[in-house]
Amino acid sequence: MKPILFTIALSICCLFTSLTAAQTWQLQYEQAPADNPLKGLVPYASGMPRLDPNLSHEQKKEYFKKYNAEIFPHSMEFHYFALADLMTGDNQFDWKPVEKWLGQTSARGCQLTFRVYLEYPSLKSGVPKFLLDQGLKITQWKHDGHIQYAPNYSDPNLQKAIDQFLVALGKKYDGDPRIACVTMGILGHWGEWHSYPRDDLFASKRYQQHVMDQFAANFTQTKVLMRYPAGDENVHYVKNSDSNFGYHDDSFAWATIKTGKQDDSWFFLNTMEQAGTLNAWKTRMIGGEIRPEVWGCIFDDDSCAPAGQEFDKCVRQTHVSWLMDSGMFGQSKGKATPKRRENAMHAASLMGYELHIKSITVSKNDRGAKAILKIENGGVAPFYYDWPLTLAIVDKNGLIQSETTVNIGLPAILPDAATDHEIELDGKFGHGDRIAVRIANPMPGGKPLRFANRHVEIDGNPWVVTGALNR
Repeated sequence: MKPILFTIALSICCLFTSLTAAQTWQLQYEQAPADNPLKGLVPYASGMPRLDPNLSHEQKKEYFKKYNAEIFPHSMEFHYFALADLMTGDNQFDWKPVEKWLGQTSARGCQLTFRVYLEYPSLKSGVPKFLLDQGLKITQWKHDGHIQYAPNYSDPNLQKAIDQFLVALGKKYDGDPRIACVTMGILGHWGEWHSYPRDDLFASKRYQQHVMDQFAANFTQTKVLMRYPAGDENVHYVKNSDSNFGYHDDSFAWATIKTGKQDDSWFFLNTMEQAGTLNAWKTRMIGGEIRPEVWGCIFDDDSCAPAGQEFDKCVRQTHVSWLMDSGMFGQSKGKATPKRRENAMHAASLMGYELHIKSITVSKNDRGAKAILKIENGGVAPFYYDWPLTLAIVDKNGLIQSETTVNIGLPAILPDAATDHEIELDGKFGHGDRIAVRIANPMPGGKPLRFANRHVEIDGNPWVVTGALNR
């Protein structure tokens, strides 16, 4: 019996030692910043103060000092590109316009979202000249005081060129960390997939499907968003409800929430419900644009959003992550007042994800150490890219001794849920050491993802840091 009793006693002793070796820190919540990556309010890149790449280090510091004081905090910028500016001939492309704007936005620590168009009401046609020379038919018509230029979407030369372009675009930019996401574009006014009120000039369902298939084939890493959700019964659009594409509501806080009126059946959440995609946000990014009619006044105390389309209500029901809004960036309706800016900061904090590390538990073992992170999402949407998380062992002097980088499945952390993540650390703890956690932006110089926690700067980066290990 003695050997058995000894074994049991030894097991209990080891269990006790293992448990007492663990140390847990409960971490307080602090609101994450409004310019966290891949969320918030988004300006047009062309309206931002130009950053000269030839500026000296000191000149750049002055630029950002003024920029950060005057410009509403943001991590994404938007730009339109005419296909004519990017495609110069049969299978011939010019990426300089894209690189120009990627250079500007990334230098500001922001990621670019863009859309390519053939039609832009109020501007000249975006159709490449070589297609016009090949005989592509353009229908000119007038609407809202503007001449419209609608190409014949069934033209085989146009379809061949679009195929070539999407293959080249995906090869060049799919997975590029400077790009936040792409809105599908190509078809219709502003590349927004409609030719209202001339529906007869829009692409057929068959060709819509082909364009969708091309985007799906050529963008397997970068997120792609569509304007209109559609199910089996949609009259105008081919079914996309079973795709991996997100959606963008470009009449946000104006025509978003259902009203019950037949004339409002095109409102965003109506179309989402009809398509069966109300829960698409759990895996597919939702973005959009605040309707221009309410730019500059939607964040006033007396908001100009129509009754029933209040901003906060629209955010909660759509689970939107980002919204274009010229009104907060001095690009429309004048400069924002301090009160409007304060309200907009609150509004931006409501959008997308907000990841909070509730606790960190650390235990030592023969191989080194293990950490368990409890992370909750207090936002309305997940973080849609699986950016890796880094844990570092930091010594008493604040120096990083070792780092462990792992993918924890960020997109699976849904709102109103806390998840545990167990990670084996590379390296061993010493008495007084701390563990530090951060998520780096894969874009060099990009704004890091900040948790809704207090951060400490180490080596120029923000980390969430535990107390000192006392064992």
